[in-house]
Amino acid sequence: FLRTILVPFFVALFLVTLIDGLVRALGHRWSAGPRWVLIAGAGGIIIVLLAVCAVTLGYGASRLAAYAPDIVDRVDSLIGALSQSAGLAQPLRVADLASSDWVVSLATPLASSLGDFFAGATLTALFLGFMLASRGLLARKLEILAGSEERTAKLLHVLDRISRGAGDYVWVQTVAGAIIALGSGVALYVIGLQDPLFWTILIFLLTYIPVLGPTIGSIAVALFALVQFPTYWQAIAAFAAIQVVSNLVGNLLQP
Repeated sequence: FLRTILVPFFVALFLVTLIDGLVRALGHRWSAGPRWVLIAGAGGIIIVLLAVCAVTLGYGASRLAAYAPDIVDRVDSLIGALSQSAGLAQPLRVADLASSDWVVSLATPLASSLGDFFAGATLTALFLGFMLASRGLLARKLEILAGSEERTAKLLHVLDRISRGAGDYVWVQTVAGAIIALGSGVALYVIGLQDPLFWTILIFLLTYIPVLGPTIGSIAVALFALVQFPTYWQAIAAFAAIQVVSNLVGNLLQP
């Protein structure tokens, strides 16, 4: 029951880690600037990128919804071919499934999930704002808890090492995910898949799921390619391209 609070909290903590890494990167190039300017700039960059991702994903999802009739027809033809190969007298049709009661039963949970998403995004923004605003008070609170300046310095050193380690890991994952998504997006554009930018951002977000993320993305892309194209080689090529890029990055760059 605490999921609605804990998930936004950890998402905000993840964003703070990203901002810290970006602040360190910017600090190497602009060491003379005030730290609050670096934090505000890094936070603005992350928020703008997240907004671009959200808008692109929303646009891509609306485009997929516009293709729904064509998708249904293509899926019906694929199911019909498979049913005929299996020797079924009455092949299944998507229209039959769409008129079933289970679709109605899914409508309410989906609407509730959409509302939870916006509520979670609002709570994440609040957590992020409080975390960034209260960072300057951390040293003073630790000094009160530790009881001496020496213990406070040791605690701050340990926390800084933990923060840097977590930040380095997150940035390695981010850069690796960006390379996987960019390479996959170029391959999907060459293949001719519709809305390659949408799939590129989706693949990038999925790369944060260890091991399974790129696989989930490649399966989703391959399924959509089966719907879009009359032949099968595009789906096979899309699946293989994402797998090849993710394996190359995972084996050559991430170690």
